[in-house]
Amino acid sequence: MKNKKLIFVLLPLVIGIWGFIGYRIIMYLKPDNRIQQYDKPVNEQRQSTSPPDTFTLIASYPDPFLTNHINRRNNTNNQKIITTNDNKTIKWPVIEYKGLVRNQNTNKSIINLTVNHKNVLMAEGEEKEQIRLLNIYKDSVIIEYQHERKSILKK
Repeated sequence: MKNKKLIFVLLPLVIGIWGFIGYRIIMYLKPDNRIQQYDKPVNEQRQSTSPPDTFTLIASYPDPFLTNHINRRNNTNNQKIITTNDNKTIKWPVIEYKGLVRNQNTNKSIINLTVNHKNVLMAEGEEKEQIRLLNIYKDSVIIEYQHERKSILKK
């Protein structure tokens, strides 16, 4: 019994909606209601009292969306000479951060570094080949070499 009352209410509603849609389509297709073009004389000579606006864009700021990409390009040459306050020069070995492995049970992380084209597995706080791993992040690591710190991004 409930369904019959619902049908008597919804059926006129559906017919009304489709009727409105049909009416709109028919009114659009009638040639009388289309937009008419008026023939107005067009001024071909425009009078301009001021010269055209000219400007120059100076975009010398860094792109905020490409900062990681730019940093990765800058970090590709890991063999930089860094000067310290004591005017000593330190030649860094070629270091690349290849990946991260995390144990789900102990939540301990081990990373894969390539140091002078040799694979090295390190955990946080370890030191191998005079390189100490200070912090591990998903996209980068912080390492220390001869008391100098550096951040290496993942390749």
